[in-house]
Amino acid sequence: MRPTAKYLASLWVTTVTLVGQPYVLELATSVYAVVPDALALSFGADGALYVGRDASGSGGGTGDAVKIHRVERGGVPVEEYGATAVTDPDAVAYDAEGRASGVAGAVLVAGHELNSVSGKIVLVRPDQTLSTLYGPTGFTFNPNVFEYDLEGRLLFSE
Repeated sequence: MRPTAKYLASLWVTTVTLVGQPYVLELATSVYAVVPDALALSFGADGALYVGRDASGSGGGTGDAVKIHRVERGGVPVEEYGATAVTDPDAVAYDAEGRASGVAGAVLVAGHELNSVSGKIVLVRPDQTLSTLYGPTGFTFNPNVFEYDLEGRLLFSE
């Protein structure tokens, strides 16, 4: 069950940063996994975590082609995921039932085409093969956020 806006409004947590690590008052935080240049997160049905990336933090460019990462339940191992790299893999979404992609268990990755103003959404199948699901199109420059609505439809924005 997803929290409602009313629930979120009534939940009040104070967060501060001490020595580069978040500290939530009266709660403990810990590092779950270390993934280079992590951006967006999406948990799969089996508890695996899929992580979008931006190579600019490790010396690359923001639109460079890199592979997303898959983190097993519990935080290890952390492995690259997908047969080939995807340019600018900002957003990720796990498609458990295949409602958005037509492939149950697929991971959707969004970004833009290298050296272009065209956005795209790439499908990473469970066997890690890739194909373009949407785009490239100038209609969307750089999709970087995925969300499912209450009816299970995939929404994206840039």
